Amino acid sequence: MIVTNNNNQNDKKSENIEESLENENNSKDESTSKEKGFWQRKDNKGKKVAVVLSTIFFITALFATVYFMTKLSLLKTNDDENEQTTNAKDVIYEEIDFEKMNDITDAKSLNDLIKNWATNDGEKMSSKNVLNVMLLGIDSESNLSDSIILLSLNKKTQKINIVSFYRDTYIYIQPESKKPRFAKLNSAYSSGGAKCTVKTIENNYKIIIDEYALVDYDTFPKIINALGGVTVNIKENEAKQLNKEFGYNLKSGKTKLNGEEALCYSRIRYSDADADVSRTRRQRTVLTSLLDSINNASISEIDKLINTLFPNIKTSMSKTQIVSLSTQALTKGWLSFDVVQQDMPSSNTRKGGRLPCGDVWITDFPGSARELQILLYGRSNIELPKKRISAIDIKPPTTTVKTTVSTTQTLPNEDDFEVLSTQSSQEITASTSDNYSSTVKTEF
Repeated sequence: MIVTNNNNQNDKKSENIEESLENENNSKDESTSKEKGFWQRKDNKGKKVAVVLSTIFFITALFATVYFMTKLSLLKTNDDENEQTTNAKDVIYEEIDFEKMNDITDAKSLNDLIKNWATNDGEKMSSKNVLNVMLLGIDSESNLSDSIILLSLNKKTQKINIVSFYRDTYIYIQPESKKPRFAKLNSAYSSGGAKCTVKTIENNYKIIIDEYALVDYDTFPKIINALGGVTVNIKENEAKQLNKEFGYNLKSGKTKLNGEEALCYSRIRYSDADADVSRTRRQRTVLTSLLDSINNASISEIDKLINTLFPNIKTSMSKTQIVSLSTQALTKGWLSFDVVQQDMPSSNTRKGGRLPCGDVWITDFPGSARELQILLYGRSNIELPKKRISAIDIKPPTTTVKTTVSTTQTLPNEDDFEVLSTQSSQEITASTSDNYSSTVKTEF
C-alpha cells in the first residue's frame, strides 16, 4: 500500500510538472502568436489560406472596379444624376392604374387632329417593371436621327421589345424654346436634340421613355468590328442591291458582315418595294444580332467594344446607372430574354402620302399608341370607339380635282382629303399606298 501511495504521489508530482511546463509553453506560444499575427500561427492553417484568398479576391475586385470606372470615364453621360429615372430593379412591382384617355373627336383638319392628340395632356403609361431606352443613330452630315429604335425591357414578361419608329412619320414636334411645327419625325433631333425626339414620341405614343443613347453612324462600323462582325440572313434582293451599290460580293443566306457591310445593310432602301419598311426591319435584325454577339463575346472583345463605344456614345444615363444595369443584365440573364420586333406606326395604323416635306407616313396616332402600350405593358389606357374617323380614313379622291380647304370645316369624310400645310395656299401632289393621287389646293 505504501508503495502504491508513493507511486501516486510521484505520479501527481509528474503531472504537476508537466502541467507547469505545458502552461509555460502555452504562454510562450500565445506571446509568439501575438507578435507574429494570427495568420502565422501553426494552428490556423485554414484561416491563413482563407485570408490569402480573400486578399487576392479583394485586390482583383478592386482592380476590376478601377478598370471599369476608368472605361466609364470615357463615356459622355448626363451630369445631373438626380434627374435619372431608370426603373430597372431586382424586384417585380405591382402595376398601377392610369387615367383613361379618349379619342380626338373635335378636330377641324388633319393637322388639327394630329396636334390635338399630341397635346391632349393624357396620362402617359409607364411601369417600374419596364425599362425604355431610346436608341438614336445620327447622321452627322444631315443632323437627322435616321435610326430611331426603342429598346424596351420587361422584367415581368422576360421580353425585350425592339421597336422601330419610321423616320418619315408625319408628326407634331414641340421643341423647347422654339415654335412647334409639323414635320418628319427624324427632324425632331435637328430641332432640339435627343430630348426633343424623346418628347415627341412620348407625346404622340403616350408612353414614358426612361433614358436615351445616341451614336453617330461613323461609329457604328467600329462597334460591329469590335465584336468580330454580326451574322444576318440576307435576302437575294438585298445581296444584289448591296453588291450593285457598294461593289461587294455578298451572297444570300446567313452571312457574317463586318462593320461597313452591316452599316450599308442597315441603310439601303431601294432593294424592296416597301423601302423604309424593310429598311427598319434590317436595322432591328442587326441590333438583335449585335445583342447575341455581346452575349457570346470574349473578354478581349468586350474590352475592345468598351474602348470603341464609350468615347463615341452620348447618353442620359449616369455612370452609376450603367454599372447597376450592366450588373443586373449579367446576373439576371437579361440578354437571354425573348426578343420581339415591331415597327411603329404598324401597317394597321399608317398610310403613305406625299406632302411639302416629302414622302411621309400619315398615322392614326391614337390607334398606334394603343398598340404600342399593349406591346410594352400588356394593357392600354386609351379607349377608342368602334366607329371612328382617324387620320388614315381621310382618303384622296380617285381623280385629279381642285379642292379648297378651310380651318372652319368639320373632320372630313372618306371622300375628302386635307393636306397639312399651316403656312400658305399651295398646290401639292398627294399619294397613298393605294396608288391614288390628286392635286390639292389648300387654304388655311
